[in-house]
Amino acid sequence: MKRIIYSGFFTSIALIVFALIATSSSNGRAFAANDGNTGAPGEGTTCRTCHGTGFGTTVSIAVKGANGFPVSSYIPGNTYEVEVAINTIGSPSRFGFQLLSLLDAGGNYNAWSNPSGNARIANAGGRSYTEHAGKSVSNTFTVDWTAPAAGAGSVRFYAGGAAVNNNGGTSGDGGNVSQVLISEGVNTSINEEVNAEFALFPNPVNDYVTIEGLNDSKFDRLMIYDLQGKLVFQTIESRVLQTTTIDLSSFETGIYFIQGFSENRQILNKKVVVQ
Repeated sequence: MKRIIYSGFFTSIALIVFALIATSSSNGRAFAANDGNTGAPGEGTTCRTCHGTGFGTTVSIAVKGANGFPVSSYIPGNTYEVEVAINTIGSPSRFGFQLLSLLDAGGNYNAWSNPSGNARIANAGGRSYTEHAGKSVSNTFTVDWTAPAAGAGSVRFYAGGAAVNNNGGTSGDGGNVSQVLISEGVNTSINEEVNAEFALFPNPVNDYVTIEGLNDSKFDRLMIYDLQGKLVFQTIESRVLQTTTIDLSSFETGIYFIQGFSENRQILNKKVVVQ
């Protein structure tokens, strides 16, 4: 008799714990359980850990520009819509997700705003997540993301997602994770106020270009991007000389953008044409 009572007692405890875990997941893991399940470094579990492999579930992440198309690089300071879709085979009843962005060089980056109606922004473990706000009937979630300042480097997005049959447990469900890396691009708009302290010559250029600071202006980092926003040259020094010459003779013919920074503040953004 005691053995039966003990068995029933432990079974009841297990069911209570299971119900609490399921409830936490349905309300968002960061919001309700202070946990991250996207597959990012430092997280212990993922959505797939609890929800298994049902429905052939996959997760896709799209960082979209102003034209609505996915981008592979960001312009510092610009805002993008990030869409997470939970793709399945079969017909699950509800969906959930969690999304995180981290600087690829290391460090948290929190920049979410304007989540869709089925999503919320929540913090867990010192990180800012966007995740489902209750079980969603839609398999897509969106949130705005503002890119970091120039010089932050590539950003990696991590997402976890679950497709569930809404039976009160996790049996028969499906979960998965995904990640996308976008590189830092270049702002191709020319700010003459930023450029007021510098002269660049010759332009167009065949081989060497000279950057000359006026009024004793100096910079400590130079970066050159091509027209597609790809970083093609970079120099980081404790203090670059006031007048600097750069060899562009190996560059392909085209338009490039030279950016200069001082203590993470952009003080130069000039277009140069290589012939």
